[in-house]
Amino acid sequence: MIAINDKVVISQRLGKRLVELGFDPIESASMHNVWAGRIVTVLDIWTDNIDNERVEFATVDLCNEIPLDCCSLWPSG
Repeated sequence: MIAINDKVVISQRLGKRLVELGFDPIESASMHNVWAGRIVTVLDIWTDNIDNERVEFATVDLCNEIPLDCCSLWPSG
C-alpha cells in the first residue's frame, strides 16, 4: 500500500489511464512525457469521483496529481 512520503515510480501507462478517466488527450500526453518513468515522493493522497468511479490520486508536485494506480512503490536502499 502506498502512503504519503513513499517513493514511487510512475507507470508508462500514465497517458492512457488519464485519457480513460476523461482527461484531454493532448494534456494527458504532456503529463505522460513529463512524469512516466520518474521516481518521485508522494506528498499527498486524495480521492475524487470521476464518472461514478472512485479514483485515488497521488500529489507528486505542486498541482501535479497522478492516479495512484499508475504508481508503484520504489524499493528503498
